[in-house]
Amino acid sequence: PQKLNVWTRTCSRGTIGPFFIDGDLNAEKYENLLRDHIIPEIENLFDANMQNVSFQQDGAEPHFAVRVREFLNRAFP
Repeated sequence: PQKLNVWTRTCSRGTIGPFFIDGDLNAEKYENLLRDHIIPEIENLFDANMQNVSFQQDGAEPHFAVRVREFLNRAFP
């Protein structure tokens, strides 16, 4: 069977996504999704003022990969 993941978020300023990920979500796919889609959408919603944004994740394994944490530490200093 084919697998499809969907990522979307609603916040006080609007909805981000939905974004569709073919197959299993891994660290590489998640980092690409963050870099290419999610972070730009957040910057657009918050006028590039990332100091007013907090980003919370659940316990999914790709969320805690070193490459993803390093990327998020740069995006949300």
